[in-house]
Amino acid sequence: MRRLTALVVLVCFVAGFPVNGLAVMMCGTDLNGDGYTDGPNETAQCQNVPVHGGQGNQDFCPVQAVDCEATTSNPTTEKTCSDPAYSYNATADRCEKTPDCPGGTWDPATKGCTGGPAIPATPVVPSTCSAEIVWDMVTTTTWTGSAPPGGTVEVKRIRLTTGGAMGYYYFRFDQACNWVDYYVVDTRTNPPSTTSMAPTGALPLAPGQRFQQTYPDFWGTGTWSVTFTNTTPPTTGYTCPAGYTLQGTSCVPQPPAPDCGAGTLNAPAGLCVMPPTTTQTCPTGTLDPAMGLCTGDYVCPLGDQYACLDTGGQVPQCSPNACTDIPQDQIGVDTTPQPVTDTWLRDDGPKDADGNCLGVLYIFSGKPSRCRPPGMKVGYLNDCCDSDGNTIADTRTGQSFTQTANALHTAYQMAQTAYYSYQIGAGAMAVSQTATGAVVITNAATGATVTTIAAGSEMASGVLAANGAAMSGAGASGAVSAGLQGYATAMLNPATIAFALAIMAVMKVAFGKGCDQNDGETALFAASGYCHYLGTVCDRKWPVVGCVQRSRRYCCFNSKMARIVAEQGRSQLKAFGPDGGWGTPENPNCRGFTPEEFQQLDFSRIDLSEYFDDIMADMNRNVQDARQRIQQGIRAHYQRTTR
Repeated sequence: MRRLTALVVLVCFVAGFPVNGLAVMMCGTDLNGDGYTDGPNETAQCQNVPVHGGQGNQDFCPVQAVDCEATTSNPTTEKTCSDPAYSYNATADRCEKTPDCPGGTWDPATKGCTGGPAIPATPVVPSTCSAEIVWDMVTTTTWTGSAPPGGTVEVKRIRLTTGGAMGYYYFRFDQACNWVDYYVVDTRTNPPSTTSMAPTGALPLAPGQRFQQTYPDFWGTGTWSVTFTNTTPPTTGYTCPAGYTLQGTSCVPQPPAPDCGAGTLNAPAGLCVMPPTTTQTCPTGTLDPAMGLCTGDYVCPLGDQYACLDTGGQVPQCSPNACTDIPQDQIGVDTTPQPVTDTWLRDDGPKDADGNCLGVLYIFSGKPSRCRPPGMKVGYLNDCCDSDGNTIADTRTGQSFTQTANALHTAYQMAQTAYYSYQIGAGAMAVSQTATGAVVITNAATGATVTTIAAGSEMASGVLAANGAAMSGAGASGAVSAGLQGYATAMLNPATIAFALAIMAVMKVAFGKGCDQNDGETALFAASGYCHYLGTVCDRKWPVVGCVQRSRRYCCFNSKMARIVAEQGRSQLKAFGPDGGWGTPENPNCRGFTPEEFQQLDFSRIDLSEYFDDIMADMNRNVQDARQRIQQGIRAHYQRTTR
């Protein structure tokens, strides 16, 4: 174990005291199951954030918060055809349609395309059309003429009986060499008149056809006859337009190739086929291609009673812990009374003329003490019950304790002076004095009072010195130096300052991270074996959240011997009872023995081996130190002699 020594070591630590503010929403829960809510990450400040989906705002507790999960369902798989002309056949798992036949029709029987209706074939027309008329009257007269297809030919000119005018006889053919007309043009009229000369039913005549008409003669004894003959040879062939095939005298359309569009022809089935398009649809929600699932709205995996909140991340979150509004005047209030600082019973009561105590006399009296493990008040990483491995020893029972307690008090006040000096130098705090000389420190931003220091105290002197340095532009570090120097000057006790600075260096955890003087004293004396442990109590409890700061309660004595005698002697006396009569952690009984009680103790039943072990260890250390000093003296003597 290390022992404290009066080393002049100046170590300054700036304490992180809480800043006053408005009431806040807080939450928490007991994560480690120890019955308290003062562990790391067990409490947090709530955030007012939107409810996912735009349904207003709600307070969110970060403690035990989890990501909400999107509801999922299997999508509906549908198979469709990309070409609307196709239909999906679920049995064959393919898209099908009847093949298209451009210009024709599909014949299911032959599983092929057929052409359209047949049209008459076009005969092969000769290059010259010809015809004749034979008049068989008194004599036989034959008129003939020829012309290209569609042409007209003059076959006879006659002089009419009057006026010497001429008449013209014509044969006219169509494009197929059909003899369609036989007519005369009479030029005696103006314009000339045209008269058909063919008897009814005689024309038209197709190539190779003949018509004969018989008339009675003038004498009534016989007949005359006229024979019309299309002497154009009958056709020897027929032709069809492109895309048709000649069948006899008809043209039959050629069957078109089946057209399947984007598909292909399945000839055995006589169908156009193509693979279906598989699509997944979600009746509700949105399809997540990566998951292959339909994702809907978010739900809290902790239960439907917890809302999903948009806390700033990609996925909304929910928390099982409720938030509670902690008023400002309750945030820093301890629910369990704290032990009164410096309640040691001292030899300072009234005495008679002979020096006899007129009050109550107690022997080996202790005092209620507490130290605080990590929690909301001291910080979740700070253990104010840790003495950093330092202890004190019973060199002289009682005397070293008083010196150490005074030094701890001085060191704590110096740490506060350093903290306030730093804040003043940084501009975060301001200093003013009242009419009575008290020093008032306020928050520079809000004007709220941080603390009031008694007029004329060492702390007041240090803070005023720091403020003067800051006003001169010394900055934060210069203000700290000036504040500590002012405090030391006000004390006018260099020995006490030196010892306090040594304690200050040892108690760096307390002074640097939110622990107070009571924490430091209790941690040091408990580690030294000077304290009787009473139990743990909840110092600070918030509604709904629970206990956010606890403390370990002790009865601490001015020596290890005092603690040993108290622990083992109390159970011998009826006044304390077999359990020692220590009271409760909240209301401890740390008094010592009255002279009458002390006389009743059976010291043969008190085991002081723990105390004697410390004495022997100290004695051995002192003997060893003496031996070394003697040897050093002998060597120094002979070294001086031989010169």
